[in-house]
Amino acid sequence: MKKNRLIAVLLSAFLLITIMMSYQLLIHDANHKCSGKDCPICREMENAADFINTIKAVPVAAAVIVLFMSFGDNGDSALFSRKFSNTLVSLKVELLN
Repeated sequence: MKKNRLIAVLLSAFLLITIMMSYQLLIHDANHKCSGKDCPICREMENAADFINTIKAVPVAAAVIVLFMSFGDNGDSALFSRKFSNTLVSLKVELLN
């Protein structure tokens, strides 16, 4: 379980870093001096914009969810755990199982 969590965190971090670097490239080279038709900086900017458009929101949302779940309280939150009270019915059901 720890190995899967580590892999998920590393892949999420890698995805986040590549998205941030693509945005950084677009911001940094927005006002470059274009050399003409086959400008290598323009091609890199197109590649970065295509990468960002390809990623979209679904994988990013999944990466954010994985990060929050991996640094959470190991699934012991109120959303994931069921707290049963000790009523007579619940005790009887436990005995019958």
